[in-house]
Amino acid sequence: MCRIKCRTSTFGWTPIWVKNILGRPVDYRINSIAGLCGIRHIILEDEAQFDLMSAEYPDSYPPNILCTWTVSSVSKSLITVDVFDLLLETGFDYLIFGKGSDATVSSTIVTKMTGTTKIRRLVFSGDDAIWIKFLTDRTGVERGFSLGIKSEEDLGI
Repeated sequence: MCRIKCRTSTFGWTPIWVKNILGRPVDYRINSIAGLCGIRHIILEDEAQFDLMSAEYPDSYPPNILCTWTVSSVSKSLITVDVFDLLLETGFDYLIFGKGSDATVSSTIVTKMTGTTKIRRLVFSGDDAIWIKFLTDRTGVERGFSLGIKSEEDLGI
């Protein structure tokens, strides 16, 4: 579990101190430029797919970013996330998924990815909204991620 302290500076950066997976403090200086994240709220129609990629993908993403997206479905069907590609700086950059629409509540976290993953699909059942957060530190960058997000009918299988 991470402890987070935030404060706003006059330089457009928000320092956030987080313990990485090794328990060491990491100073994340987050670039607050909204253009890096694109659309922030994604509304899925039935059977439609939305492709979400890190900034600059397939080239390296920039350092110091925090992007949070909420994804909602017009119907209470399944929300599926296909992980097409994921390469992040291990232990320092994270792609985090959670249930509901409030990414500030740590109890809603479903999974946290860093480095590479063998997970190829996440399925959220019974939720009309999920959130996705992408957090990078100020050093080291990688290729990033490419996701396909869909709303599908829950067949109850």
